[in-house]
Amino acid sequence: MTMVRNAFIAGASRAAIVIGVLGFGLQGAALAADQADEAAPQAAEQSSDQSDIVVTARRRGENLAKVPAVVAAFSGEQLAQRGIQQQSDLQSAVPGLVVRQTQSNNNLNYVIRGQSVDAFSGSATAIVPYVNEVQFAPGGSSSFFDLESVQVLKGPQGTLFGRNATGGAVLVTTAKPVNALAGSVKIAAGNFDYVNASAMVNLPLIDDRIILRAAFDSTTREGFQRNLFNGQRPGSIERQVGRISLLIRPTETITNTSVVQVESANGNNSSSVVYSVYQCGQVDPTGRPLTCSAGSLFGPQLDAAIGFPGAWDIYLAAHPGANPDGIFAALAAQQNGRFWDVSENNLTKHRGRNAFLTNTTEIDLGESTQLKNIFGLSRSHNSDLAGQIGVPYLILSTYNALVGPPKLGDNSNDELVRTISEELQLQGKLLDDRLTYVVGGYAARTRSRLFYPATYTDLSPVFPLIPDVSTSLSDFKQEDTQQAVYGQLTYDLGGVGIPGLTANAGYRYTWEKITSDQLARSRFFGQPQLEVKFDKPSWLLGLDYQATPTLLLYAQTRGSWRAGGINGIAPPIDALPDAGGSLYLPETTEDIEIGAKFNGVVAGQRGHLYLATYRQNVKNIQRTQLINVPVGGGVTQPTLFTVNVPKARIQGFEFDAGIDLADWLTIGATGAYTDAKYRDNQLEAFGELYFFGPYGDAPKWSGTLNAQVRLPIAKDRGQLSLRADVYGQTSFYFANTANTRTPGTRLPGYRLVNLRADWSDFMGGEGLTASLFVRNVFNKGYYTGGFALGDLLGVNSANVGEPRMGGAELRYSF
Repeated sequence: MTMVRNAFIAGASRAAIVIGVLGFGLQGAALAADQADEAAPQAAEQSSDQSDIVVTARRRGENLAKVPAVVAAFSGEQLAQRGIQQQSDLQSAVPGLVVRQTQSNNNLNYVIRGQSVDAFSGSATAIVPYVNEVQFAPGGSSSFFDLESVQVLKGPQGTLFGRNATGGAVLVTTAKPVNALAGSVKIAAGNFDYVNASAMVNLPLIDDRIILRAAFDSTTREGFQRNLFNGQRPGSIERQVGRISLLIRPTETITNTSVVQVESANGNNSSSVVYSVYQCGQVDPTGRPLTCSAGSLFGPQLDAAIGFPGAWDIYLAAHPGANPDGIFAALAAQQNGRFWDVSENNLTKHRGRNAFLTNTTEIDLGESTQLKNIFGLSRSHNSDLAGQIGVPYLILSTYNALVGPPKLGDNSNDELVRTISEELQLQGKLLDDRLTYVVGGYAARTRSRLFYPATYTDLSPVFPLIPDVSTSLSDFKQEDTQQAVYGQLTYDLGGVGIPGLTANAGYRYTWEKITSDQLARSRFFGQPQLEVKFDKPSWLLGLDYQATPTLLLYAQTRGSWRAGGINGIAPPIDALPDAGGSLYLPETTEDIEIGAKFNGVVAGQRGHLYLATYRQNVKNIQRTQLINVPVGGGVTQPTLFTVNVPKARIQGFEFDAGIDLADWLTIGATGAYTDAKYRDNQLEAFGELYFFGPYGDAPKWSGTLNAQVRLPIAKDRGQLSLRADVYGQTSFYFANTANTRTPGTRLPGYRLVNLRADWSDFMGGEGLTASLFVRNVFNKGYYTGGFALGDLLGVNSANVGEPRMGGAELRYSF
């Protein structure tokens, strides 16, 4: 294992050679495999066969094994078999995908190949989520139910999908209405008072002309944490979702499908836990003193820090329940106590109201030509109340303590995002079907409003809270408009004497404008509107070679970007951060990816092996950074800016393999090695140097081992299937300045075991499936992300993953 690990760490350049060698080896195996396919047609029914998995990574239906790109795809049935019920569950199924929690389980970010988005940066997400090809507001947590598929695309995107992205896209497709009476109902229950109920009905109102599909899902669960300070159970879920899909086919050549979904989420947020605290006198490797305000003020050391004997006793008398031994004792108690216990003096609550409409019209123009119009509307409104540190003192909280007690509403974090988009697309084939094309135009407008109140270091009554010193109110709205034209061509070179070789080329040009206005509750209210404009291309060039019917080799290079913008939390000055402004530059990226995909039969056994290596260069990486801004008289004020780190390089290797060892046994493995580094990590602002590194949110190793066993039982009693998944990842940093300003932000690696048993046609009942499931079988404590506040407050917090979750499920389909 050590030799293999060292070989992978050698880098993407060596991995490319490995894939080339493997490609030739696979080609020889594939020739034999093609012959074996003739002798073993029954193998196509085995579960490791991927010949029937259809993906839409190139905006048309294609077999997964024939798409020259890294795509992880799951049908609705596969999602159920793997127990994937929400976004966070995807991490254990997709190598190299991190679903990071920044502040709570209701604040999620996708990370692929080191590409993500920092909290409070204002940046566009690097991994864009879509529902039915329509961009949806990222960040929230919702249920996966009644879906046709979920697809994860890796690497820069932009030549085909709605918004430019430097890291990838996650495509969610809801189940389409079908011309048959069908339905299902499911009920599940488990520990932590977990209850999930869902139902679906599919009704052809007019045969093959008007079809209605309705689905509903409801989930409740008690919080998996205990707050020892106030008795609350953070991490609770109370979510209801309804969806209606209507297909209208007025003629044989025109199909219109509308989908409306409404979601209501309540419950609360999981609570952060204190992870590291800096001592006064600590310095970073550059010799710069670390911020230690939390460590110096919250504890008996307060008396000496402010020269006021008895100050800490006065604080404790006004704050019953606070740990009398101070923040370092609270840190020790957290580290030595039950992993999921927290002592947080803030209440935690969550309220979300999310809805979307997608409308897709497809017109068959004949001669393999289709005109497609995709319209989308979405609205996401989330209000949150939560502590940020996980200690029994108010060091940072997302409410305005000057207004009154913490509550959802006017004094808590509130975000509203509304998007409207329109896309017209033409696709078809020319030149005796050798040339496949997709061309189109895209326009979108996103309006957002964010109110973020924060209260810092509440030491009342020793020090009373002071507006704009003890509290910070961000209240602003932004509008982001985009227009783009795009086209992508695939040309089969077989007609010019090179059978199996295909060339791919894509180009997109995007114009984007962003405006920002400070609103009435902002400390910057009255400042003029800011506006920025950007326009850049995205592109793709590639070759793929179908060496045999079961082996595809490919190479491609891509370029994309995400727009610069305006950080509404920073002072609204029309300048970059080094001049005290809130603007930041576009982030650009280029990559090279080489891969091989084999799906066939070897030695009588059906299996698949997908390999890919890549190298990606990124410039002007968008990161949030706390900068001490001079305000006069030798005084500085810590202010949050979005900065551009000059250069980074991410390279790595990924694989996906599976084989049917027998009619009753399938095993598989997926893995990713990610080597992400800043190549130019230095920037200067207000005469002070800032150094970035190591690269955050990028575990070097991650992957899954899985096995599925189909047990023989009497034919009239149904079929029993047992599945086990083991997911593991190495350590990673949740800060991008861990070597300097924010040490103590490295999260340990972990392994999780998930088990599931499905008995279909249970006891002979056709359409009835009974299941048992357990996630995190060994109740492993692990972290899913963190909030690096060390440079501001001298303390960092982390988010904990879910403990063992188990239960039973009964589902009936007809």
